[in-house]
Order: sequence, then C-alpha cells, then structure tokens
Amino acid sequence: MSNSAKRRTAQSYEVDLERNDPSLTGVKERCVFNDCKGYHACENPHLDLMHDLDEGVWKYQMFSLINYFLAKGRFTLDYLHELVQGFYFDPNESRNKPPLITKKDVTSGRTIRGSAAEVGCLVRYFGLIVGHLVAPEDSDVWNVYLFAQKIMDILTAPKIFRSDVEQVKIIIKDFLSEYMRVYRVDLVPMFHFLTHYPEFISEAGPSDPLSSNRPESKHKEGKEVSKNSNNRINLPLTVAKRNQLKFAFRPLSNRAFVPKFEYSTHRGVPIVDSNFKDTLP
Repeated sequence: MSNSAKRRTAQSYEVDLERNDPSLTGVKERCVFNDCKGYHACENPHLDLMHDLDEGVWKYQMFSLINYFLAKGRFTLDYLHELVQGFYFDPNESRNKPPLITKKDVTSGRTIRGSAAEVGCLVRYFGLIVGHLVAPEDSDVWNVYLFAQKIMDILTAPKIFRSDVEQVKIIIKDFLSEYMRVYRVDLVPMFHFLTHYPEFISEAGPSDPLSSNRPESKHKEGKEVSKNSNNRINLPLTVAKRNQLKFAFRPLSNRAFVPKFEYSTHRGVPIVDSNFKDTLP
C-alpha cells in the first residue's frame, strides 16, 4: 500500500532531477505545470477514476472474471448477451449498457472493450446479471469481483466518511493480493495507482468530482464538428471557431444559463470525521 513516508516531495523531486537518471528515479524532465503559481506536481496530486479504473483496472478485472466463467461453462457469450439485453438498467444507465462481447475480445489481449461509462456500468450491475449462475466453488473469483464493486461504491460516492477511507484502504489491499493469487498474473501500473487513492482522498476529498468524465465528454462536440465538416484545411481552427460561435450564441439568445440547477445556502462537508453507524452502541 501507499506509504506517505516514502512519497516524493518537492525537495526530493529536485534531487531526482539533478541525478538525470529516469530509469532509477522515474523523473525524465521538469514538469511544465510547476511554473504555475501555487502548483507543484508533488504537492497537488490528481486522481482520475475514469482512466485509472473505468478504462484501466476494471477492464482487466472483468476480462479475467468473464474468461473464468466461460472456461467453467457457467454461461456462454450468447447467453451473457441475452442476460445483458434483458436486464432492466436504471434509466440513468440505459445509455451506458455494456457492449456485446465477442469471442475475439476474450481471446486476445488482457482487457475487455468498451467506453469508460460502459465498463463502469458492467462492474456495477454484473453481480445482478449473472449472480444466480455463480457456484460455491467460484467463491474466490467472486470475492475478487465483490472487492472491486465495494471499491467502486466508495470511490464514486459524493460524500466519504473518514471511516470509509480506512475501510477502502483495507479492501484495496485485499483486492490486489487476491487478484494476483486467484488469477496468477502480474499487476500493471494502473493497479498500483489504486493504492494511492485513500491517502489522496484524505487530503483532497472525494475522488469522483476529480474524474475526467466531464472534460472528456466535451471532446464529443469537437469530434462531431470534424466529422461533419467537409473542410480538412486547418481543421483545429474550424473546430475552435464552431466552439466559440456556440458559446457566443448562448448569452446572445438569453440561454447562457438554462435553469437546470438548484441553489442552496447549505454547503456539505465532503470528508466527515465520523459515521452515524460509528455512534451506535
């Protein structure tokens, strides 16, 4: 697990830069963002659930889990597709329904395909979709999945108690050790990133608002413009102009702020010192 005593500081960062040995220190060159006032790469860590988990750890986890069930004959890909298609997803998740998994997907590589939202949806609902097919002898593999599901529930929560931070630290440790033991594979760096989440959450609060989901969704507008544009000369300028025109249209048409927000004078505290459950006798 992450050890705060061994965490790189701004001072040790400068020492590693002077060594000029990336293979030993992991530092290739000075981070350009360190020139920004009030920011340093070692003092302002950033968590990204989307790339670390939804497009990282969960893809490896679900690939291993589905392959195990296929090898044991618990279900076939066709039956899995029927279960997914017939499952009633929450209306907010209906657009993120997991894609059909082909034989090629589970025989090549080490990860399943799908967008971050689709993979997250699969992890969240997989237990409800195929849980009735799990046999007693599958308990070790299933426990690894349940660890992943608990980790997701805590890390995506809008409010996290300090007791939850301690709990997820233990769950992450169990998840990583059991994953290696059950599937007998080595871990890629994305799994290591997971060990830093409890420490960073204690410093910065819940990790879900720091995810790249919303900024990445903005890319869709630029992609649609470039796809529909017949002009391939200086395409970035075309995308930038279209974006500025759309932005200018909103205030000019009195649609700058559509009333979709609810305002309140109450401010919630993301990290709470104690849980209500902890106060029970």
